[in-house]
Amino acid sequence: MDDAARVRSNAIRSVRDVTPEPLRGRIENRIEEAPLTPALVTVASARHHDRDETDARAFESAAAVQQIYVGLDITRELIELQPWDGVDEHPHDADMEIIAADVLVARGMARLAATDAAMAAVEVVREFGQFEAEQIATTQTTDARCLEETILELAVLAGSAAVDTVTSESILTWVRSLSPTQVAPLPTVTILLESTPLEPSIEVSPRAQAAKDGLRSGAGDTD
Repeated sequence: MDDAARVRSNAIRSVRDVTPEPLRGRIENRIEEAPLTPALVTVASARHHDRDETDARAFESAAAVQQIYVGLDITRELIELQPWDGVDEHPHDADMEIIAADVLVARGMARLAATDAAMAAVEVVREFGQFEAEQIATTQTTDARCLEETILELAVLAGSAAVDTVTSESILTWVRSLSPTQVAPLPTVTILLESTPLEPSIEVSPRAQAAKDGLRSGAGDTD
């Protein structure tokens, strides 16, 4: 099983106890459709810091980072669309989406809670709220970064924490130097790793890479 399939399977497996079934199906579909860049960067970070110790913990952390990203991305979509304003033929869809987002973020945060990446995960959610508030109230200014920047920082921190090491300063400097125009929407993992200090050691099948490797649903391949 390649890394992409393993991460996705891990993320889906952790929500199999969610009920009712329509909500679980919605969550699983979101996980299937989302770009896997955050999760795969987490795995790459673990391998970069300790190639010999990349085990189940790295993939657990990768799935957690992915869940947080997907949940916050759903929330961002709802903020942009404002589906509760006006008439909607399916008024309950938006309600189900926000519940799905809450479940994903909560599951991801819980899985990272006992790791050294826990505070970084909290910071992702905090900056997400600040950034989106600024987008709504354009008269306000904030130093908050966009979701793609903070989730990639969390990815490298969670990867190193999974193998009980400290993220190298060169990698943190690279992540923090990214601008929103460079990372939103997320680039493919292949393109991203070409510009990072991380070693491109991710195992992704050609089919999985073409279909899911860091691309938003419906977007064309930018490699």
